[in-house]
Parts: sequence; structure tokens; C-alpha cells
Amino acid sequence: MNIQQMRCVMAILDHNLNITEAADHLNITSAGLGKQLKSLEIELGMAIFVRHGKRLIGLTEDGGNIIESIERLLVEAEGIRSFAQQARHPKFGKLRIAITADMSVESLRSSISEFARLSPHTEIDIAVIPTDAIDRAIVRAACHFALSGSSMRTSPAVAAFPLYSGPLVAVVRGDHPLADGKAAGAADLAGYPLVAGCSAAIRRRLEDALTSAGVAAAFRLQTTDAEMIERQLRSTEAVAIVGAAAVPPAWRHRLVVLPIALHDLAPFEMWLSVGRAAALPDQALAFLDILAPHLAARRLAACLRDGVDQRPEAPVGWPQDISTP
Repeated sequence: MNIQQMRCVMAILDHNLNITEAADHLNITSAGLGKQLKSLEIELGMAIFVRHGKRLIGLTEDGGNIIESIERLLVEAEGIRSFAQQARHPKFGKLRIAITADMSVESLRSSISEFARLSPHTEIDIAVIPTDAIDRAIVRAACHFALSGSSMRTSPAVAAFPLYSGPLVAVVRGDHPLADGKAAGAADLAGYPLVAGCSAAIRRRLEDALTSAGVAAAFRLQTTDAEMIERQLRSTEAVAIVGAAAVPPAWRHRLVVLPIALHDLAPFEMWLSVGRAAALPDQALAFLDILAPHLAARRLAACLRDGVDQRPEAPVGWPQDISTP
């Protein structure tokens, strides 16, 4: 059994059981992938996939049971590889961060700047991914950790920790009837078309809060594309609802950001997701120390080692640079 064989299994799953696409992803031939899979199944003494002729149509019961172990082993292997790379080149490396679109790179701006100052030789690679892809990105070692607006952990190989909690805000153009600086209430929001600049889960929170207040929401669009949202705001009397941390700095000069006055509206949160078996490199721990000093990244490593997940402490408010105006 080897790492390449396990990667072949996960690539097949990632590409909906399509051998050709999985092989292309791994830069090997379809025949080569099939040979790796067959060799692994012979060694294990069991079939991992159900076959119909030459096609794979699903996981066998045994195959489903070993996927979790394969995921965990791949995370551990990536941790060993990262450790070895850091040992060889302690001042160099790449920090891979995944964020969901409702987080916005802007929410990390000051942390990135400080990290770049302290670790000038470390390259930072930030990828924006769907919320439901967090587990897969971590398990496949596509990132060292992920930051999202909600905890969507489904894999036992991934642990999630709350970092910060902050409000949702309303954004309008400068000549909008609501652009008086006052908090937008339920009646205010119900009077205009809404743009949900957040995840579907956060949009549902807003809909529930408005329903509790006795009004119905009229959502025109849901997108986390900042340019698309701004075009909607400038061309209509729409009101955008976004997390305070997702407000681009330029909007504070071109648009008006308002607090929202809804008692039952749950806050917007930042969650950290990491692999349970992953040995986070020093660069990742250093960045987390800057982003969330209250978390204590070294303690985080201990939590992972001891199997602790989703710490019960309430997350603290947003740092000053990503708070509401």
C-alpha cells in the first residue's frame, strides 16, 4: 500500500467515479490508474468500488468504510512532507489558505501584511472555495487550513474552531433613502429589493429574523462577487446584506455601510477548519497567532493532538480593522 494508490482512490471519488478525469488530474494514464487501484484492492483483499462492466458505479460497503482511513493517512502524509520541507528550508515555503467567498480576502488584509513583514520569504497562496468544499480541500491537503463564515464540518478528519463573531451590515448607494446612517430595521429592509452577499446559510438566518419581525424579504440576487453587488447597488435601490468582515475598504468611500437592527439576527462568524492529523507548519501557526492571538495556535495544535473539537468558548468580536464603521 502506498500514497499514490490512496491518491488514486480519492481522485476517482473527486471526479464522480470517472477514471479518465481522475487520471488526467493525477497526470497518469487511465491504464496506470486502473493498475494502481487493482493492486491496492488485491493487497487489501477486497473491492473498493462496485463495477458494472468496465465502469465504476459506486463504493462497496468495505470501500465506504476505509475512505475515512485513507483521508486521515493522506493528511498525516502531507504533515510529514510539510515538516520535512520546513526542516530543509526553515525560512522559505508556501502557506496555503482556503477561504469561502463570504469571508473576503479583505478581512485578512492586515494579518497578511503583518505576516509578510515577519516572514518575507514565505509565499501566501489564498484560494476561494465553496463552503461545502472545505473538508475536501483540507483532507486532500490542498490547504493548510480554511476560514469560513460557518462551520460545515462533515468529515471526522477535520476539526472546526470559532475565531470571531461580528454583525451583518446593510450596504446602499450614497443617495439611497436609507443612507442616513441610521440602523436599518425590518421595515426598512422589507421596503427594498435585497442582495444577499453571503452564503445560503447566512441568508436563511436573515430570512428567519425578518419573518420573526413580521415582514417578508424580497431577495433579488445572491452572490459574493463584490463587483456584481456594487453594480446592483448603483443601478437600483437594492440593499446588500454582507458580513462586516466582507466589506471591501473601497466600499466605505463609494457606498454607505449601515448597522442592522434585528434582534433575532444571528451574527456573522469566522470559523477555522484544520485537519485533525495534520502537523501544521510553523508558518501556519505564525499566521494564526497574528489573525487570532486569543486562539493561541500552539494550544490549537494541542487540541488537535488531544482530539478536542469546537471549543465551547464564545468567539470574540471582530478585530478593529474588520469591524463595522
